[in-house]
Amino acid sequence: MAQTPTAPAPDAVPAPDAVPAPDAAPADEKAVCLVAFDEAQRDRAASRLLAAQQRLIECARPACGSALMSECTRMYTEVEQALPSVVLSARDEASNTDLTAVDVTLNGKPFAPMLDGRPISIDPGEHEFVFSAVGQSPIRRRAMIGTGDKYRLINVVFPAGDPARLAHAPAPAATVSAVATPGDTPPSREIPPMSWVLGGVGVVGLGTFGVLRVVASSDYDTLEKGCAAEGCPQSDLNNLKQKYLFSHVALGVGGAAMAGAVLWYFFDTPSPDSTSVAVLPAPHGDGALATARGTF
Repeated sequence: MAQTPTAPAPDAVPAPDAVPAPDAAPADEKAVCLVAFDEAQRDRAASRLLAAQQRLIECARPACGSALMSECTRMYTEVEQALPSVVLSARDEASNTDLTAVDVTLNGKPFAPMLDGRPISIDPGEHEFVFSAVGQSPIRRRAMIGTGDKYRLINVVFPAGDPARLAHAPAPAATVSAVATPGDTPPSREIPPMSWVLGGVGVVGLGTFGVLRVVASSDYDTLEKGCAAEGCPQSDLNNLKQKYLFSHVALGVGGAAMAGAVLWYFFDTPSPDSTSVAVLPAPHGDGALATARGTF
């Protein structure tokens, strides 16, 4: 006699696939993250801060797990604060003008193909800079760059009596007098080096804000999915608040630096007797404080 099929008992119903925890990631992916973290620590201890910074970016990803991502983000902020930078400049003594078509090497390796007044990150330590320009003898400068030494100015002056310059000097040409007319176009104004410096600070601040905000948003989503219902540990909440605070500070510093770059461009003049205004950003509370300084 045929039997009527019966529904399985509740205990016999197969359980749905377990949802992986937020920190779950393939073993090989986490192994890559751990290797990057270990190498970042070694690079940092050896003052190879540029290399450490790149390694920390590799392990500050959601795929590495919230714990490792949080630690790498914290170390990245510390390395960014300790990483020094230099601003390169060169002047022509004969014309008393700033030069841009200058190639610079660092310890015998290419470093800057031209000069634009922007800060360049560099590892701390003793370095040799070689400035080369067409028709000029190369100029060497040795400098000890300290940890946290931001916007260190490395400046050279190519002398007017350089034999290499005289060898490349063009033949004298006939002098033609020109009379300015009301319709002549005034010469374009060069962007002051300090505007480039403050602009660079602004770019770094806004970029840091973007990185920290992405990391903080990822942590927020992780906490919301993992422990929001039962209550998250206070240490995790404090960690999240700190990342949002750092992002606000970076945004404030970046915005204040951008404003300072614009003001410096409009108010700075080459004459020592003219009015100049400087706006210097600094972190303050949940944002940044802009300090104005001027000479009249």
